[in-house]
Amino acid sequence: MANMFKRTKRDPRIVPKKKTFAGRMEGLKRSFRRSSRKNPWKQNKKRKSVPWAKIMAPLLIVMIPVAVMYAGDNVLLRTTFLYNYHLNSTEVLSEEMVYAENEDVAKLFSDYMMGKTHEFRMKENLEYMPEELFNEKDALTVNNIRDTLDREAYAAGIILILIIGIYIYLCRKKEKDLLLKNYFYSIIGFAVLGILDTLTVALGPLRRAIHGDLSSFNFPKDDLLIRILDTSFMWRYSLFSILIAAIMMGIGLYITLAVAGRHHMFRR
Repeated sequence: MANMFKRTKRDPRIVPKKKTFAGRMEGLKRSFRRSSRKNPWKQNKKRKSVPWAKIMAPLLIVMIPVAVMYAGDNVLLRTTFLYNYHLNSTEVLSEEMVYAENEDVAKLFSDYMMGKTHEFRMKENLEYMPEELFNEKDALTVNNIRDTLDREAYAAGIILILIIGIYIYLCRKKEKDLLLKNYFYSIIGFAVLGILDTLTVALGPLRRAIHGDLSSFNFPKDDLLIRILDTSFMWRYSLFSILIAAIMMGIGLYITLAVAGRHHMFRR
């Protein structure tokens, strides 16, 4: 049996082609095509991309509770509801023999916090020699509170814009399940913030450190402002702000379920 793999002599009649420059360039192009990423037969290693969705989604756990807490503070302290409720419950003006209506005092607080007036001044409802209810130190204290509310309002607006951007990005990337999961985690974060906010009222040293302008240690005992903004006011402020923020969390949950609910996720 003849050996098929035995090396034989080259046929002298076959003349090999000479390699020209054009031929070399054509061979180089073929090699480039074979190594190209567009070649379906080439097993390329997939490049690792940055998982922006998994990085951005957990930010909602912190951003949403902080935004609703700041918004709740602004809604509560810029309207007359809390001041009216507190003044009617404690009857502090009657106890201090102050000739002024509860609604008028509450409107003064609301108008000043809303920026409708730039002077925190009010006189008694007396025709003969009415006295000022609040002094310059009271006005400075309330002005500091308004400045804090303004900063919280700006921060809440910026955070809200970032939250909307994350929502749009996750929806476009079809990561609605990730969006919904992190919103549920943000509810836990909101509960933690609510507990911390309550502790700032319950613990005296912590309350004075955070709400120094609202506590009485910088004022004389007969000052009307600290009689209004006392510890009971702080308790009502804390509880009502958490309640308003909880309502906002509920609205946010409704919107999130409408955008990224289970019936939407199965359509992908």
